[in-house]
Amino acid sequence: MITVMKQYNFHLLIAGLSIILMASAAQAQPGGGPPPGGVQFAGGPPPQRPKILEALDLTKDQLQQIRRINMEHRLLMQESKKRMDAANSDLDRAIYDDTITDGEIQIRLKEAQLAYSDFIKNRTMQETAIRKVLTSAQLVRFRQLQEDFDLQRREIRKEVKQNNPQPNPNRLKNIPTRRQILKQARNGL
Repeated sequence: MITVMKQYNFHLLIAGLSIILMASAAQAQPGGGPPPGGVQFAGGPPPQRPKILEALDLTKDQLQQIRRINMEHRLLMQESKKRMDAANSDLDRAIYDDTITDGEIQIRLKEAQLAYSDFIKNRTMQETAIRKVLTSAQLVRFRQLQEDFDLQRREIRKEVKQNNPQPNPNRLKNIPTRRQILKQARNGL
């Protein structure tokens, strides 16, 4: 189980790196950069995402390779995500339809599993290609940056919980999730 979690975290790390690199490429283009006003999180700023590009000290060649990998996989990943989302919607419709049909649910479940499997395969291919570009020292540094970020996020959650001891299901609502932060990076923050 721990190995699976480490693999999952590693995949998230590589995905985060690729998204940040795509965002940096978008910012480097004319008209790039953050949207006017930027995205603000209620309850204060999000944890500071490390300046990964500078911290990893990537060479120009490495940056070009990673950008090329991201460009090659972008359309494939978008199509995989659309198929996965559509399959999940079809599964939900089958589950919550007026008349429930076990056979239909099983078909939709299988389609959702295949779509998710395809998405994971494509993401793994992209992340593996990016991983091959990094040196051992850069990989060690990348892992450390991610651990630091996770620690910072846990501390913020702990602080929020201490400042608001009342059980409130919305108490963590204002703390950005990793997905939100990666989405911000992808959108050019």
